[in-house]
Amino acid sequence: MFLSLISEAYTIILKELNLWFEVFVKFLPNFLLALLVMFVFHQIAKFAKRISLRIFAKFSDSSTINSVLVQLLFITIELVGIFVALNVLDLSKAVTSLLAGAGVVGLALSFAFQDLATNFISGFFIVTQKPFVLGDLIKTNDYQGHVKEINLRTVMIEDLDGQDIILPSKMIIQNPLTNYSLVRKRRVNLTIGVDYGSDLGKVKEVTVKTIKQLSVVDTSKGGIIIDFNEFGGSSITFTLRFWIGRSEESDHNNAIAQAIMAITEAYRKSDINIPFPIRTLHMKPKQSDEKNN
Repeated sequence: MFLSLISEAYTIILKELNLWFEVFVKFLPNFLLALLVMFVFHQIAKFAKRISLRIFAKFSDSSTINSVLVQLLFITIELVGIFVALNVLDLSKAVTSLLAGAGVVGLALSFAFQDLATNFISGFFIVTQKPFVLGDLIKTNDYQGHVKEINLRTVMIEDLDGQDIILPSKMIIQNPLTNYSLVRKRRVNLTIGVDYGSDLGKVKEVTVKTIKQLSVVDTSKGGIIIDFNEFGGSSITFTLRFWIGRSEESDHNNAIAQAIMAITEAYRKSDINIPFPIRTLHMKPKQSDEKNN
């Protein structure tokens, strides 16, 4: 009884092995052809990777974006090779299932990593359009500093206090940006006050003459402008505007310092007063004191 069970099991196993062998022999040519297809596509992908890297380098000097594009091309060719190999094996249903699954997974990932994808796309536009390059002085999202690093997802700037600030690429694309290094010039706006007894015509003349003598001033960019603003609590205020030929923050601060020192000395020699803030207090007597009087 036991031997008959073993014999029967042996017969079933042998029959299954023969069936598998027949199937293997039947599909062996297709299997070898599928391997050959994948090998050929892999070689094509490697060749395209080398060639595309040279081509992309002619149109873009960003190694980051060139590397990303090359990898995308390489992966795309490899995936095409896999799908062709599956078709050779007559697994079209599997290909359809894989494509459907990839679509569902891609949709889910698009929602899960929406911000990440937005940052990568924004970084792509930053790298290609080049609104700034490394070392530029920019101001965006209430931050000002020099560009230290540009990636597809983030941009790092070093602010004027020496701190590194990492900004997502989408924040830079979606908000106003000022590139001081791009314009190669900058305007200085300085608010000044003179007392009410001053001759405003003389004030304007002395101020313009003084600023023109400063070496940092660039009159080719525009004239020196004085706009009287208001009657203040203790002075008549005006805004002095002039251009300098450099855009760095240190040059801007240096121009302000030179202007303040020169104007203070010129006003002193011309008897033009810059008044201190004045407050007038009115004291009322107490009611008890008024009754006693």
